[in-house]
Amino acid sequence: MTNGPASSDEGAPARGTGRAVVLGLLAAAVLVAAVAGAFVVGRQTAPGPRIVVAPGPVVEESPAASSLPVSGVVPSNGPTRPSLQVPTVSSPSPAIFSPAVDLADTPGVASGYRLTRGQVDGDSFARSVAGTFGVTGDVGRTLTGWQVGDPSDAASSSLVVTDNPLVTWQFADRAAAADSSVGVAVPAQQALEVATALLGSLGVDVAAVDMQVDRFADRTRVTAWQKVNGARTQLSWTVGLGRAGAVVSASGFAAGLVEIPGYPVVGAATAVRRASLPTWAVLGPRTLDAAQSSAEPTPSARPTLNASGRPALRVPMSDVVVTGAELALAQFWQPDGDLLILPAYRLTGDDGSQWSLIAVTGDDVSFIDVPYPSATPPAP
Repeated sequence: MTNGPASSDEGAPARGTGRAVVLGLLAAAVLVAAVAGAFVVGRQTAPGPRIVVAPGPVVEESPAASSLPVSGVVPSNGPTRPSLQVPTVSSPSPAIFSPAVDLADTPGVASGYRLTRGQVDGDSFARSVAGTFGVTGDVGRTLTGWQVGDPSDAASSSLVVTDNPLVTWQFADRAAAADSSVGVAVPAQQALEVATALLGSLGVDVAAVDMQVDRFADRTRVTAWQKVNGARTQLSWTVGLGRAGAVVSASGFAAGLVEIPGYPVVGAATAVRRASLPTWAVLGPRTLDAAQSSAEPTPSARPTLNASGRPALRVPMSDVVVTGAELALAQFWQPDGDLLILPAYRLTGDDGSQWSLIAVTGDDVSFIDVPYPSATPPAP
């Protein structure tokens, strides 16, 4: 398959440009917005490295807010608006979709979001964040980024910054974590107060996130999820608390989301019909029902026989007639950690099922050939 844009769709409006509004606050001494006139969201939010928590059951967990759908694809950074490059290796949806006769099919235009590192200087960023957590020592350059302190020293604290698209960072205080191993989980309200004050000192707009508290037997974790259009993304800060509210770990990143207006979108009926094509099928629809995605067929004691009396293969498949569609957003990750949040339809089937389906036109998607990820690579 030749690299290039996907088959064009009708009704593609003109491309747009950014507009200047800032949602996520920055630590001004550390970060500078790189995209002039851009809409920047949560400059220090991130799906950072998971914090280490003591083994044991979760004794309390705050309810989760709604989340944007997520998928793994490979985007390409274009000069005006990023376009998707989609590997042609994926799992097909276990359903056949068709639009209802009265499903709307009006094309339009909508905004998406992309990650930007801005003008982040890794050395200065590491020094600033280390100072916030009280990590002493010089900033050292590593093969993958920067660090302050020795991550292998069990008696000290450290900060590690990774030079990736998100500029992820992770703080750990191993001495405090060891002292907290026989502690008692911090009450949820106290954990929120500590985490809010800490994240605020890092420049996080704590009013623009969705806070979640998970209490373990002897450890408490606070996660601040970045929101876009009122829904959680997979971007977050985490703060781990031990005995007496001591901060034993934290993580995040220095990149942000820039709004990219001007994505042409196809009508809902067109998007549904397009999803049956061999290429577009790798993009969905993706189920929004966790129970549905994990459901397994009920085994039968007796095989189904064909007309000749032989056991016939039975393939679970659903026929879904899409009766409703609402334009929303979905997250698309690429293997190196970059992220696009793009216009996508939230579909409703005639059986009540909920699905997410990409809505942008073929001008913003290209399908690329990639080697199949076999368990055993061929010999050279």
